[in-house]
Amino acid sequence: MPITKIPIVHKFGIISHSQRLELQERLLKQSYLQSVESQKVLQTSRNPLEVTEEFVYQYNNAKTLDEREKYEATAHKMLERSKRRSGLRLNGLGQYVNLPMAWTELAQLAQCKGKIQEECLDVLITTLDQSPLERFHIPALFFLAETMLYWLRTDAVHQPYLRTGEIKLLKVTCHGILPLVV
Repeated sequence: MPITKIPIVHKFGIISHSQRLELQERLLKQSYLQSVESQKVLQTSRNPLEVTEEFVYQYNNAKTLDEREKYEATAHKMLERSKRRSGLRLNGLGQYVNLPMAWTELAQLAQCKGKIQEECLDVLITTLDQSPLERFHIPALFFLAETMLYWLRTDAVHQPYLRTGEIKLLKVTCHGILPLVV
């Protein structure tokens, strides 16, 4: 029976065993991080009309008139999307209606200063008034109430009088809490 020798190949040159293990571990980490980054790139494609904190920040800090108009148009489209999702024309009922999602989107969009804030608060008041109360709406209603009370506490305390925005915030808070109490 012939004896065959299998050559031992050192891919990394002449290094100690501990150095080889350390190098392999480092290469594995590097390949893992590259695969995770490539997966993140694929997952970041999102709907451009999704309300985000980043959009609210960009809207409120727009410098030029062109930027302001662009963000205003996008915010108006987001508002229309939220109106449809809240079932404003169908009394909170319909196949595509998702009230908790619509309420949270409207609460985020209401952080934009100006006319959009007023319209968002009007839509929130209307949908809270006309929509049926379901048990799965309760977490969203508590979120709305907490958010509105926080805004009132941080913004309205420093002024001697209430503006229309703060009055609407009070209405939203009352419409959000009173159905839970009764």
